[in-house]
Amino acid sequence: MAKKYNNSLLSALNSVREGKDTPFVMGYTISKELMRKASIANSRAIPKEIEQDIVNALEVWKNIFNVLYSANRKIKGSLQFQYKNSHEDSNNLNISIKKSNSTLPVEVKGSTIFLSSKFSWKAIKYSQGLDVFSHVVYGIGKIFGIPNSHNNNSMMSIAHLKNNYGPFYKLLLKDGRVSNPLDLLDGEVSKNILKLYG
Repeated sequence: MAKKYNNSLLSALNSVREGKDTPFVMGYTISKELMRKASIANSRAIPKEIEQDIVNALEVWKNIFNVLYSANRKIKGSLQFQYKNSHEDSNNLNISIKKSNSTLPVEVKGSTIFLSSKFSWKAIKYSQGLDVFSHVVYGIGKIFGIPNSHNNNSMMSIAHLKNNYGPFYKLLLKDGRVSNPLDLLDGEVSKNILKLYG
């Protein structure tokens, strides 16, 4: 079976391997429909919190790739992963987060993450409902081609998504932002990334 890596990320990492410091910009957009009360927004996931948790999920992947592909003794180049709230042709990759009516909480098609309005969603700081954060973390991982984990405590495990990530990972929140995003990274996900992208 062919490896399902993301071509734009692989191209950037090939440049890193050539010894160049290489920027990688991921643009993101959140559909207005997703933020409406009739969709996934509610008293435990107001639009501002939904947007913040999507940014928190982007921070997780930004930190993971920047750490895994930083300069070392063998390779002088490093990846400079960043994200911005805009859909531009100059971005290396553009993702969208949209609403769906699926019976699955999260689905990924191409570079779009769909969160289903059939479920009760929540922000990280609450205990009842599904984490917007964990499902977007998982969705971004799938866009990058990271396989599902066999470790039930992994951020890339479907079974783990139903858990409240806040207390599980002892996430430290400052003004709604996660200040320890690398704490989500486990050994299996690291190995799968390095296996996929070298």
